Amino acid sequence: MSPRTKEQNLAIREERKKLILQTAAKLFLQRGTGMDIRDVAQAAQIGYGTVYHYYNNKTLLLHDVLENGFEQAEAAAAALLADKQYQSPLAQLEHYLTLLPATWREHTSGYIVYKLAADQFNCLDAETRLMYNRRFNDSLYGPLAAVIDNASASGALSPGLKANKTANTLIGSLIGAYGIYIHHDQAAFDAEFTARLLLHGIKESTT
Repeated sequence: MSPRTKEQNLAIREERKKLILQTAAKLFLQRGTGMDIRDVAQAAQIGYGTVYHYYNNKTLLLHDVLENGFEQAEAAAAALLADKQYQSPLAQLEHYLTLLPATWREHTSGYIVYKLAADQFNCLDAETRLMYNRRFNDSLYGPLAAVIDNASASGALSPGLKANKTANTLIGSLIGAYGIYIHHDQAAFDAEFTARLLLHGIKESTT
C-alpha cells in the first residue's frame, strides 16, 4: 500500500477537525460549558489524544465552535436577506424566518450563536462577550432590523413599528420555538407555520 499524499493527509485532518467541532457543538447544547474534551472524544468515537492534538483545552475548542457558528450564521443570513426573488421586504422577512432554522439544523454551531446571543454570551469571559455581542449586532441583528424597517417604510407593517423591538421578538421567538425540538425531532419543527404565526402576530399588533 502506497503512503498517503500530503493532500490526502490534509483532507483527513480537515474531516477530523470538522467531526470534532460538530460533535462539540451538539454536546455544548446538552451540557453548556460543562462539556469536556473527553466527552467530545467519546461521542465522536475517536481517541482522546486525537482531540487533544487539535484542542489541548476546552476554551480553544469552544472558541472554534463559536467562530464556525458565526461563519455559518453570517453566510446564511446574508444569503437569505439578499435573495432577489423576494421583491417585498415582508416577503423577504418571511423567507428569512422560514429558512433560517434549516441552516441551524445543518449547522448546530450556527444555532448556538443565536442561542448564546439571546443571553448576551454571558457564559463567556467579559472580553469575548463584548466581541461577540458586537459581531452579532453588526452582522446578524442589524441586517434583520433593517429589513423590518424597510417593511415598515413600505407600508407592509405599521409605520410606527419599532424595528429593534420587533427583531428581538422575532429572533427570541424563533430560538425558543426551535429549541423545543433540538433534543427531540428537529425535522418535526414546522418553520413555515412558525414564520407565518410570528408575522401574523406582528401585523395584528400594529393595526
